[in-house]
Amino acid sequence: MPCVARTRRLRGILLRFVLNRPLVVLVGLGLLAPAVWLLWTDQAWESGVTEGLALLALATGGALAWTGVAGRQPDWIDPDA
Repeated sequence: MPCVARTRRLRGILLRFVLNRPLVVLVGLGLLAPAVWLLWTDQAWESGVTEGLALLALATGGALAWTGVAGRQPDWIDPDA
C-alpha cells in the first residue's frame, strides 16, 4: 500500500473518531484526569519526561474534550453573507 493511501486512511479514521462526539468527550476526559493528577501531585518517580508527557496528554485531552463539547465549527465565516 503506498504511503499516500496509508496517510489518507489514517486521516479518515481520525476524522471519523473526532466526529463521534460522545466518544471524543470520554477519551478527552480520560486523558485529562491522569494528566491533571500528575501535574498537581509530586510523585517520587516523576521526571522531566513524565512532566512532558503529562502536558502532552493535558493538551490533547483538552482539545478532544472541547471538540466534543463544542461540536463542529466552520473553518471560515464569510463576512459578506
